[in-house]
Amino acid sequence: MAQPSRNQTFILGEAVYAVAAVRVAALIVELCIGAIITVGLVWRTWSRPRGRVWAVWAASALVVLGGLLIRAEHSRGDNSPKRIAQVAGDLVRAGYRVEACKVYPAFAFYAGVPLPVQTDLATVAAALNGDEPYYYVLLQRFTQALDLRVP
Repeated sequence: MAQPSRNQTFILGEAVYAVAAVRVAALIVELCIGAIITVGLVWRTWSRPRGRVWAVWAASALVVLGGLLIRAEHSRGDNSPKRIAQVAGDLVRAGYRVEACKVYPAFAFYAGVPLPVQTDLATVAAALNGDEPYYYVLLQRFTQALDLRVP
């Protein structure tokens, strides 16, 4: 078996580095590989009736996998609900007043402390405008629904 040249090794190394360093590049590579496999499956099996079932299944699986990968990429690092819950728990343990609009079981688990639920907007607005530090945890979609304005 022939050994790869220095240029081929360098190009392969650059590709691996780009995929490892830039998370979006890894996502694009995964989706492209899935698309190539799906197109190949469709091309090879479309002429047979049973092949069409597999082709539709593969295309559907690619769409679902793509959606999951994109969502997983968005919910990493500082956007992670786990990280936000851990910070909220740290704030409560440090003695700050932290309340939430709605607490999901996983959020409460990662916070590690009970977070009181506060749904009265007048109380939240008064606490946000008060002198002592106050943190209110809510999902972004709730900010638009509640029309909550912070000065």
